[in-house]
Order: sequence, then C-alpha cells, then structure tokens
Amino acid sequence: LDGPALGHRVAAIDLPGDWIFLEQEQADPQIRMVVGDEATQNNLRLRVSPLPQPVVVNDDTPDNVVAELQAQFDRYIDSGENVRDVIQRQRVKINGVHGWWYLYTFNNAGGEEEGVHSHFFMLGGEKLYTLVFQVLPATAYEKYAATFDEIISTFEILDPAASPAPSESPAR
Repeated sequence: LDGPALGHRVAAIDLPGDWIFLEQEQADPQIRMVVGDEATQNNLRLRVSPLPQPVVVNDDTPDNVVAELQAQFDRYIDSGENVRDVIQRQRVKINGVHGWWYLYTFNNAGGEEEGVHSHFFMLGGEKLYTLVFQVLPATAYEKYAATFDEIISTFEILDPAASPAPSESPAR
C-alpha cells in the first residue's frame, strides 16, 4: 500500500483475487484503501494515522502501558455511535505487529440494517494501522469470517521505522 500522504509504501496485505478497490464515500487522506466485493457491502477499510509520538508495543511492554492502550481502544469502540454489541475484544500479534481486535455488531448509517465489524488496531511505531472488515447484513459474517482471517494473517508493516525486529517476523 502506498499513498501520496506518506510518499512511500507503508504496509502489505494479500487480498482475494475477486476483490476490487471501491470508491470512498468521503474523502479522507488517512484512508489508504477500501476493497471488497463490489456487489455487496462486505469490505475492508484500511486507515493509516500518524501518532503524536511513537508507540512501540512488544512482549516486554509493561502491563500498565498495555492496559492504558487497551482502555483507549475500548473507549473508542464503546463510544461508537452505531455500535450495538461488542462480542469480543482481544490483544493480538500478527507477523510481529502488536495490536487489538474487536468484533462487534453495528447499525448501518440509516439504522435499518445490522452488520458486523471485525476491527483491528495495529501499532506501528509512528503510525496506527486500523483495519475494519465489514459485512452487511450481519448474517453474512459466517460466510466471510475465514476470508477476513486469511487476509489479516498476511498484514505486514513495510515502513522500516515501524517494522518489528527481524526475529519477530515469520519466515516466508
């Protein structure tokens, strides 16, 4: 993934061959891509946001720091205006990158349909990578869950300033 705001490639992720790049509903320079199934509202939105100061989380990060970060992400999700029910919250580590995962139901903007978000906050030094997988209606989640898991398992940060130590990265 690359973009004019950062001027270089920042992350890599493998996508299903039948997914396409979708038009963004609103211009947001931090949204790096929206991809998905054109015939549905099932997609992935990736946002890359600069952090006011570098945040590095690893296996040695003190528990109080981890707890404060989790509390911030919890507040963000819990205060979402369309969030209905948080099903799961979990700390994750994907290809050496630490973060948090939330699974929750939400109402679409019109309020007439319930969907599911599988929402990842991945910390990469000076940037926060937010990946939100969406399905509408919620009943489609079971069909897409394995695809979402496959996609997120390929997420890597390419920005050298934010990459985990080589010993943390899996062999490919």
